[in-house]
Amino acid sequence: MRAFLFSKHFLILAAFCFLSACGSDELLTVGVDVTPVCQRVEFDDQATFTATVFNATDTSVTWSVEGGNDNGTIDADTGVYTAPSTAPSSPYVTVTATSNEDTSKIGQATASVATDCPSTP
Repeated sequence: MRAFLFSKHFLILAAFCFLSACGSDELLTVGVDVTPVCQRVEFDDQATFTATVFNATDTSVTWSVEGGNDNGTIDADTGVYTAPSTAPSSPYVTVTATSNEDTSKIGQATASVATDCPSTP
């Protein structure tokens, strides 16, 4: 009886793995992490953000700044952010790294212009 229960559970597990592509790369989704999460940057100064793309063949990203040039600029290839010369509407500027393999996957960080980064709990 015990052998029957084991084989029954094994068959159920095997069927589940087959139907859900168990062990397949299809279960892995592309993701993007950006570091540092927040970095203080003075007016007209620069800061470098780094993106790590995982579960992707193409690990490159394209960088962008939320809100346009009034919030500073970022080199689309290198992640080097340049703060504006005057205060943006919010001192907390979102920079985004978009996966070139799957453009629906992004990572974000904050450039804190001429102010300290917000504390995290």
